[in-house]
Amino acid sequence: MGQLRFGYHSLCWISYEPERYEVDRIAREIAKAGFRGIEFAHQLQHFARVPDLDAVMRDLGLELASLACSISYQADDPMAETIARAEYAAARGVTDLMVVGGWGADWCDKSDGQLARLAHNLDAICERFRDRGLTTAFHPHLETCCENARDTERLLGFSKHTHLCLDNAHFDLTGDSSAGFAKAHADRIGLAHVKDFERAPGEPASRYGGRFCELGEGELDVEGYLNALIEIGFTGWVIVELDRPTRTPLESARISAAWLRDHGFMD
Repeated sequence: MGQLRFGYHSLCWISYEPERYEVDRIAREIAKAGFRGIEFAHQLQHFARVPDLDAVMRDLGLELASLACSISYQADDPMAETIARAEYAAARGVTDLMVVGGWGADWCDKSDGQLARLAHNLDAICERFRDRGLTTAFHPHLETCCENARDTERLLGFSKHTHLCLDNAHFDLTGDSSAGFAKAHADRIGLAHVKDFERAPGEPASRYGGRFCELGEGELDVEGYLNALIEIGFTGWVIVELDRPTRTPLESARISAAWLRDHGFMD
């Protein structure tokens, strides 16, 4: 099949406590696992530690798929770090900047004001980088003011420009369908995250009664989600993400890559 472009997230290496990795080694391991792109969560100063990270990635046949950024629903958010990351990404041809946010002491209010301010901040970045081909891809996330289908549709109603980074696990664990949302809002999906979820023994069917895990090792309908992306003709990056591995990051990446190949999604 091979109709989707798969990359891998660097978060798995950041959260791996037994060892610390430089970004060039992470790139080599992601390429070794068979992925074509990377979404980096590292701070920009990490890239400066490698003499020529761009050349390393070119030699490995890897593309910078996106950078992970944060944003708030505060009206006075200067967004300095996010803008700096957008500059770095735009200079390397990234089209969809992964942006996540909506945390705060009053996140559960999910008010129109919160979502409107969040949309305003997202659109400000889109407008600033429009001529350079970069758009934000907002990631609905559990326990933020924008986590489920209703919240996300409200956000899209306030925003003129932003795309979405649709994450199947965060979306499905709210009780909504990531596959169904992708089909209903195909024109706003700019980036995709994919992961699985393994429920802890004896835990109820709740949001965090378990852990995110490698593809095929959990209970989510990952296949249905990826097939939905194919059905809508999605051409952006699909980033496999795992936040806290129980094995080495390379082993985790290889397990997910093997599942994708076994199910015909990745060559």
